Amino acid sequence: FTGISNGFPVIFMVLYALGVNLFVASLVLHADYALSAHLESRHLRLKPAATPETARRRASRVLTALYAAAIAATAVLPSLYTPTPDHAAGPFSAWWLAFFLPSVTSSSWIFSVYPAFPWLAPTLLGLLIGRLAGQFRLSVQRQALLCMALGVGFLAVFVPLRLAGGFGNINPGLLDPPPHRSIINFFNMVKYPPSLVYLLCTLGTDLAVLALLLLLPPLPTPAQQQVSRAAAAAAAVAGPLLAFGGSALFFFVTHMLLYFGMGGVLRLSGVMPATGFSSAPAFWTCYAVGLAIEFVWCRRYAAFKRTTNPESVWRFF
Repeated sequence: FTGISNGFPVIFMVLYALGVNLFVASLVLHADYALSAHLESRHLRLKPAATPETARRRASRVLTALYAAAIAATAVLPSLYTPTPDHAAGPFSAWWLAFFLPSVTSSSWIFSVYPAFPWLAPTLLGLLIGRLAGQFRLSVQRQALLCMALGVGFLAVFVPLRLAGGFGNINPGLLDPPPHRSIINFFNMVKYPPSLVYLLCTLGTDLAVLALLLLLPPLPTPAQQQVSRAAAAAAAVAGPLLAFGGSALFFFVTHMLLYFGMGGVLRLSGVMPATGFSSAPAFWTCYAVGLAIEFVWCRRYAAFKRTTNPESVWRFF
């Protein structure tokens, strides 16, 4: 966050939420390792005939249940504590706005768009998927199956909850027509903070798409690309996806600086009015130019990352 009171708001944005949840994730992993070791040793002590593999599996089942309970609780709570519009003005403490409830009112010195707690559920879900993949040494095909099962399951829960318009939705009564009568309003879900239906829809879709991507055949080698046009085309399509996907946080941070700088240059040169582009072609042209620049940057950064130690902090970006 930046700034201080007395006219300068304290701003909580995406990187703040990411930073807090990465810190929490490190604590959860530390507790995970400690509790797993304790459960394994306890199982072996109580059942001397058991094998270490059996003890690991038993501990894994317990920890998976704890992760699932924590994910469910942190995903549901924002939909329960978010106030109605009549009570949105507060009063709320600075700590509550920083960690739980977004607030962008002009009367508050807190400008909180991404409080940290509502994004803890996706963080824990990522830890759980990584834990299962590592614990059971899942092959790529089994990782795809796990992601697809979770994705389809999330979407199967999302649809009836959204149609019902009650539990898991934040202030659905504000939509006219209601979600079950409008396809647009069906997907017009609250993101700040993320409602349960928002998380189920977006994470379910992402996991299903990730499963399909995991099932794609390996990228063709340079030799295969030289003898096959189809292989060359596949590499051309996958190149940008791998460049951006392999440097996601680097892309996120630099794209804000890049487009902010591009906007300043275009305004100063008179190419773009102060209010921004009014025509879609001009906007998308500027956006495409920025993506082309980012592609070069991300590809070079990915190449740099490959030269670093697997435990290097540069790998986080």
